[in-house]
Amino acid sequence: MGERRRSRPRSCPTTSAVGPQPQLRRPELHSDVAPASDGTARGSRHRERWTQASAAVLVLAAAVALLVWKLWEAKPQVNQVADQLVLTGLTAEVSPSTGGCGTKFVFTGKAEVRGGSGRVTYRWIKPDGATTDPTTATVVPRSRTDLPNFEYTLRGPGRVSGDAVVIVSKPVQLRSAPVHIDYVC
Repeated sequence: MGERRRSRPRSCPTTSAVGPQPQLRRPELHSDVAPASDGTARGSRHRERWTQASAAVLVLAAAVALLVWKLWEAKPQVNQVADQLVLTGLTAEVSPSTGGCGTKFVFTGKAEVRGGSGRVTYRWIKPDGATTDPTTATVVPRSRTDLPNFEYTLRGPGRVSGDAVVIVSKPVQLRSAPVHIDYVC
């Protein structure tokens, strides 16, 4: 009988045994997108437009968010302006307005307050023309607030006739109408 040949197992041929390998073809994608005049597909331009539009919307949304945040942050400032101290009037009163030996004249300033509370700096011009040192008082919101009293005591013989005025220097400058006293001893 004949000799039995051993056969090689059938496997993929090696490049040496077989000639050049066939080129693999890429699958073609068919679409209804026709090439544009510049050689690019319309789909890529479409994607590019969507990307630009998305970026524009994102920038616009960020701008709106920033604006809302700034307005929200500014809201307390608007309320602070409404609650700022505003003086709309200033008057002076005296009790008594006439007196004899050893009379104590008590002067009171009244501040018309609109808005919030705050500190007021004021001074008095005395009936003899002298001026007190500046004093600070706290006034309450939306009221007619009395400033602390100024007491003026006259003693001894003589005659004094004069006017007293209260002057506010802060937060605004206001001057009251004068109040008159007469002293005879």
